[in-house]
Amino acid sequence: MTNWTQEQTLLLINIYREEYLKIGNGKMLLRKLWQLVADKMRENGYNIPATKCATKMDTLKRQYKKVFDHNKQSGNNLMTYKYFDELDEIFRKQPWITPVAIASFELQDSTFENIDERNSSSDKCAVFIGIESEI
Repeated sequence: MTNWTQEQTLLLINIYREEYLKIGNGKMLLRKLWQLVADKMRENGYNIPATKCATKMDTLKRQYKKVFDHNKQSGNNLMTYKYFDELDEIFRKQPWITPVAIASFELQDSTFENIDERNSSSDKCAVFIGIESEI
């Protein structure tokens, strides 16, 4: 089976959402996750192998990320995606979508004043974020 109906895709997303919570806690291996998803798809009348379920979800995730990244860029027109809201519920807080800030750096106004004063003096200095070195 290569073409997925909207009903099958939504069922896949819903089953994945339920099972994804278990994998998030480290309680399940990916192979087992996809077998459970395929089993639940079969229970609902769709005989789709685990590998096909995994491939379809990978495709959905790639499209979701493409739309998410496009829409977060200032000035871009709004791009829509049929399954965006359902996937957003699952993936929005994942690091591959919204990376965790590791560190931030903030310059104070006084830093810029010091740089300006140094650059206007007769001694030639290179100044990089408050660190001086003679040229």
